[in-house]
Amino acid sequence: MLDDIRSKLNFDYRGRNTFNNDIKYNPNFYRPYNTDINCNYNDINNMKYRSRNILGETIIPNKEKEYYTFDNRCNPASMNCINNTHYSEKVEDTPLIYSMPYNPDEYEENQFKEFLKDLMLAEGDLERTKIQLSQCQDFNIEDCFCIFEHNPNGNNELYPEDIKLGLKSIGVFISDFELKLFFNRYDLRQKGFLNFSDFFDIFIPFSETYRSISEKKAPNPCANCGCPQNFSNKTLSIMKNLLDTIIKYENKFNFRRRGFTTLNLKLRKLFGKIDTGKKGAFSNDDLVVYMKKNRIFTDNKELDLLFIRLDKNRNGKIDFKEIYDETHPVYF
Repeated sequence: MLDDIRSKLNFDYRGRNTFNNDIKYNPNFYRPYNTDINCNYNDINNMKYRSRNILGETIIPNKEKEYYTFDNRCNPASMNCINNTHYSEKVEDTPLIYSMPYNPDEYEENQFKEFLKDLMLAEGDLERTKIQLSQCQDFNIEDCFCIFEHNPNGNNELYPEDIKLGLKSIGVFISDFELKLFFNRYDLRQKGFLNFSDFFDIFIPFSETYRSISEKKAPNPCANCGCPQNFSNKTLSIMKNLLDTIIKYENKFNFRRRGFTTLNLKLRKLFGKIDTGKKGAFSNDDLVVYMKKNRIFTDNKELDLLFIRLDKNRNGKIDFKEIYDETHPVYF
C-alpha cells in the first residue's frame, strides 16, 4: 500500500541525494523531503523527523530541536535544521497526485458495461428467489394477487395505492418515491397500473420449468381471498425478501443512472457498438456477442434475463428508446 501511494506522489529530487545507507527508512515518512536546501549534509543525516503518517497521527521526534515539518497536505512547507543555526526555505505548492490522462469514451463505455453487468447479476439474484418461492407448496399467483387487489370491481388492475397497501400487509414499507421506482420497473407500457401479466412477472420465474409449475397451481379453495395468512410464514418470508430485494436494486440502479447524467454518456455511440448491423435494434445474440467480446463471461441464462429486462415491449429486440429508458434516472 505504501509503495502504491508513493508512486502517485510528486517526488522532487532537486540537488544532491541526501539518503545513505546509515539512515533507516521510516515507514511513516511516506514523501521524500526536498533536498534543494542549504542545510549541512551531516545535519540532515543526523536529524530526526516529525511528520504525519497516512492516518494523520503525529510522529513525535526524540529531540525537540531537530525536526522536519509538513503542512496539512503533506507538502513540505519548510524545513528547519536547528543546530546552532536556523535555515528555512519556502517550497512551491505542487499537486500530490499526477493528473493521469485517460480516454473519456473508454471510461464511459466501462461504466456502461459495469451497469449492464450489475443489471444482469441482479436479475439472476431475483430469479433464484422466485424459483425458491415457486417451490413452496402453498404459493400460487392468484391468491398472491388477491392480497394486492383492493378494487371491488375486480378488473385485475393494481394502482399505486393498491400496491402500497398490499406491501404493507406483508410487512414491506416503502416511500412514495420507491413506489414510483417499483412502477417504473414493472409498468412496462406506462399505463399507470399493473395488470395481471405485469404482476405475474414480479413473482414468477422466467425459467420455463418453474414457470409452468407456477402456472398450473390453482388457488386454495379454503382460503379467504386477500388474506396474507393464506400462506405459511416461510412463504411470506420469501415473498417479503423478494420485494425488499427488488426495491433495494431499483434504488441502487437509479443512483447509478444519475451518475450517467453527469458523465454525459454517449449512449447513441454505445448502442451502435451492440447494434453492429445498424438495424436500429439488436437481438439477444448481438447482446451475447458484445458481452463476451468485453470479457463479461457468465451463464447464458443470466444473459437471457438481462435481455428480458431490457426488452420492455417483449418484441424480441431492443431498440434505442428501451436502452435510453433503462439508463436514465427517475426523479421525484
